Formats: sequence, structure tokens, C-alpha cells
Amino acid sequence: MVDEAVALSQAVAPAGIRISIKQHPAATYFEQIWLHEGFYTSWVPRAHPAIRVAQAYTSNAGWPETQIPHTQTDALLASAISTSDPGEQKARMGTLLTWMANNDGYLSACFEDLAVASKTQLHGVEFPLGKGGAALRSAWLA
Repeated sequence: MVDEAVALSQAVAPAGIRISIKQHPAATYFEQIWLHEGFYTSWVPRAHPAIRVAQAYTSNAGWPETQIPHTQTDALLASAISTSDPGEQKARMGTLLTWMANNDGYLSACFEDLAVASKTQLHGVEFPLGKGGAALRSAWLA
């Protein structure tokens, strides 16, 4: 993810867009960042790679992200899902995703409006400007 953020930062710099990349140590994430800083997560990581790749990266995908019909992606995905052994599937999926990152990758920058629905009992949710999401540090239920 850091490499993708750096690549995006370099790509948009000539347009005068500055992107700050922040990394936080995993060991202190829950004490210093979780519920203290705003955050955003996409729906994309929720789907298993076998589902996401089939939806967007195979030559017959309904929503082809790269518009590049690589039959190698098809073959590697078919290999990964053809085994019921979890260890072997993980290894094959790793081969697929590594191949895609090196040969079929793309970068998609997106900006979304934020809409939050909550019950009237939820109070104290903060939306720090430029932080990308809700900070729940001072939230409470009444």
C-alpha cells in the first residue's frame, strides 16, 4: 500500500496536489490511532481475492478494470481456485496477485462524499477535516 501511495503522490504532484503519506507502527496502532484519528476503508478489501479478480481482472470480467484481457490472469485464477487445500490455494493466490501487481496493475484514485447514518442516541462523533472519516474517541450513546 505504501508503494501505491507513493506512486499516486508522484503522479499528481505536477498538478500541484500534495499527498502526505503517514505510516504508524502496528504495535501502537490501537493505543494511538484507532478511535483517535479519522479513517476510511473501502469495500474492495472485503471480498476474497478470487471473487475480486474474477469480477474485475479476468478476460471475461463483467467490470474489467484494466481493459487488458490477460489470459495469464485467467489461468492463474483457475489454478488457485482449483484446489481445496488452503495452503496450496494461498500459495497459488499469492502467485496470481504477485503476477498481477507486476504485469497487470493499475492505480485508481477516488474521492467520495461521506454520508453517515446513525441513531439519535449517538453523540460526540467528530469528522476532522482532511482525516478521511469519523473519529470515535469522544463518542457516546445517550
